[in-house]
Amino acid sequence: MAIEAHDLLRLANSYGAQVGDEASRRSTISRAYYASYHRCRRWEKTLPERGRARTPGGVHDRLIQRLRYPNAQCDEQQKERSIAVSKLLEASFDRRISADYELWKCIDEKTVIQQLEATRQVFEQCAGADS
Repeated sequence: MAIEAHDLLRLANSYGAQVGDEASRRSTISRAYYASYHRCRRWEKTLPERGRARTPGGVHDRLIQRLRYPNAQCDEQQKERSIAVSKLLEASFDRRISADYELWKCIDEKTVIQQLEATRQVFEQCAGADS
């Protein structure tokens, strides 16, 4: 059975309810990021034309760049949303990298709250276009 971004968000929120545990905090950040990533990918498909990545990078970085530099065919609202979600996604990506790979660092509850709030904002910005 396939899942969607909302399913990942639901899982992140369930982990987030257990923020007292380091592993749960890290898992919350990771699942929340992937919920945002997949939500942004789906929303990008609703745009008249994709933006263009300006520098080489991985799939995550290229999505962030395409959203950061929307295509001229997008209307002003689409451009503003695209830039806004790119910034949220980039900050979420950075927190996810730290949570997944920087095991020597402690992840505090504040970081988890920031991640969940950024994810909520991504879903809000992307709402309506393809839901």
